[in-house]
Amino acid sequence: MGILDQEFDDLIESDYAFSDLGFEDQDIVDTGRFLRSKTVASPSPDIVRWEWAPRNPKNGYVYAAALYCGFNAFGKKYIPGRPWTDRALANVNVPEWTAYELGRVGVKASFTEAL
Repeated sequence: MGILDQEFDDLIESDYAFSDLGFEDQDIVDTGRFLRSKTVASPSPDIVRWEWAPRNPKNGYVYAAALYCGFNAFGKKYIPGRPWTDRALANVNVPEWTAYELGRVGVKASFTEAL
């Protein structure tokens, strides 16, 4: 899952990952609170969970969902969402990478697309 974790960070820090949405030379980092808020938990061997829960220090507002879905800046201009998790999952074929990594440690694995 390390490759997916790195892809999340790369998309958040990239100045051009969302240029198709009009974000040229603009990353999601802003103050850095968003990137630093990431936590990764593995409650079982089969599950990895990433969470981002940045808070605005002035009002306590948790704004990860707004970054993902879009929001009205200062109640006026609409800022499109930047769904970094969707992009990362599209960029990193998780089943293929998992099979590759298992193969590296000697476990034969393959995957098939679900119908």
